[in-house]
Amino acid sequence: MQDSTSPYSTSPSAISSRRLRLGGRNGALAALLALFVDLLWRVVVAPAGVPSIPETVVTAVARLTPTALFGWATENLGSLAQNALFAGVLVGIVAAGAWAGNIAGVGVASQRFGAGRNARLFAALAVGLVLFLIVVAGVFPLAREGFFASGSGYQGVLLAQAALFSTLWAVAWVALGAMTNATGELPAQGAHDVERVSRRLALRNVGAAGLTAGVAFLGWRLARTPVAGDTEAQPQVAAEIVSRARLN
Repeated sequence: MQDSTSPYSTSPSAISSRRLRLGGRNGALAALLALFVDLLWRVVVAPAGVPSIPETVVTAVARLTPTALFGWATENLGSLAQNALFAGVLVGIVAAGAWAGNIAGVGVASQRFGAGRNARLFAALAVGLVLFLIVVAGVFPLAREGFFASGSGYQGVLLAQAALFSTLWAVAWVALGAMTNATGELPAQGAHDVERVSRRLALRNVGAAGLTAGVAFLGWRLARTPVAGDTEAQPQVAAEIVSRARLN
């Protein structure tokens, strides 16, 4: 007989708690995948002047940072401050993906979207839509791209990028959920099950490590050679804030 506190307990409360944790982990891994694809697109095929999602967030955060603080950091730390901010944004996006995964998991557990696989898909798409709106109606205006990128000459590309990012997150979250349904939500019953679970978890861990390394490499490449995509917004923001700090 299994205790309710066991990590493999089959009590309803334990299973619900385990599913919520898995939802958050899947959300973080889905965000890593979406980040990797977005940064790869930015480095390889993005039109000149079109930033990645993380770079747009960096620009928005820079504009929200107190003028004196950002001006001091830019003048005294130079590129190190901007690189640290970029790295922080990457970590923040993964954390936001975990949060979104938790929200989607709560939606599935509450059965607001029905039951079964369709419920996971609908919950993920609903949360993905929220992520899309946060980007186009929140981040874009703060980065001075305009509401729904209306102030950018690349409105269609930016909207497609935001839509792809949020949709890829949703699809990845559903796919990862289907995998963990067969591994983490129910205890293994025999030697064959244990081996299957171990193999899938190992594959998942290798995938997570690979995506993390890929995102880190692409982020480093962008920080080192931003001309690869020719983003001018961040240097302009930095210069603007520094000049305001000097005036103050």
